Amino acid sequence: MGALHTDGADPSDRPAGLPTSSSTLPGLIVRMLHLLDPDEQDQVLDAGTGSGYSAALLAHRLDDKQVTSIDVDPYLVDAVRECLADFGRTPRLEVADATGALPDMSYDRIVATVSVRPIPPAWLEALRPGGRLVTTIIGTSLLIAAEKHVRRNRPRPRPARSGHLHAHPPRHRLPSSAR
Repeated sequence: MGALHTDGADPSDRPAGLPTSSSTLPGLIVRMLHLLDPDEQDQVLDAGTGSGYSAALLAHRLDDKQVTSIDVDPYLVDAVRECLADFGRTPRLEVADATGALPDMSYDRIVATVSVRPIPPAWLEALRPGGRLVTTIIGTSLLIAAEKHVRRNRPRPRPARSGHLHAHPPRHRLPSSAR
């Protein structure tokens, strides 16, 4: 994208190839973050920095040190880093392919606005036991929220590097007026 990004594009520019990013609907990001349900001490990976909206919300809700956001496009990562810094937010922002090796951390929560099929093995490796993953599945309108549980003393049906994911309903907190 780089020079052909709307911030620097000329009306005569005609980009070629596939886009590296699109802006996820803000309402969908908010829904995904509700499903993610991070606790105050959680380390969170935001796969697909995009506009930086989800990274900004997570950094505000938690703390900058607890949020890592990755995107494949170096231009977007730099632009988001600058925009977030302008209003005092400094989460860790990295250039990385979300379907490949992740930054060297383990995470309590992973939210991915990058649609995938299947779930990348690196996500399972990076997600701590008891951790939660929220993502979409490419080519569908499915929004997946799953928790990682490690099986102990049982044979595994397939070799899994880190464990298995089991879908569970989110822990919704009703406003006091709705109880």
